[in-house]
Amino acid sequence: MATTNTAGEPEAFKYLKTSDSDERMEGSKKVSEDEEQALKVRFQEWMNKFNRNYKDEAEKAYRFEVFKSTVQYVEKFNAEQVKKYGCCKCTLGTNKFADLTVEEVSNKFCGKRSRQC
Repeated sequence: MATTNTAGEPEAFKYLKTSDSDERMEGSKKVSEDEEQALKVRFQEWMNKFNRNYKDEAEKAYRFEVFKSTVQYVEKFNAEQVKKYGCCKCTLGTNKFADLTVEEVSNKFCGKRSRQC
């Protein structure tokens, strides 16, 4: 069973940005300059793939931070699968929603209800 936090959520959720004011991001993994640059390249490739354009550089920078937290969550989840099962029984990736917070996805698909649809 996955480790949970005090809110009863999977421990890996601490890496997933849920909103602009999400304090859980304070514990997110710090990345080196090389990793940051690689993530910027990956983000640009992702933007091209999903035809993403942002209104200004501030919005793009914000969406990059959300994307980065999503990548961290995906990589942590997949690594936990390998550790637990010796392989990935289920593999997460960065889909067209990778620049949205959990709150934004929840509002988009579940209305203004809780994060857990």
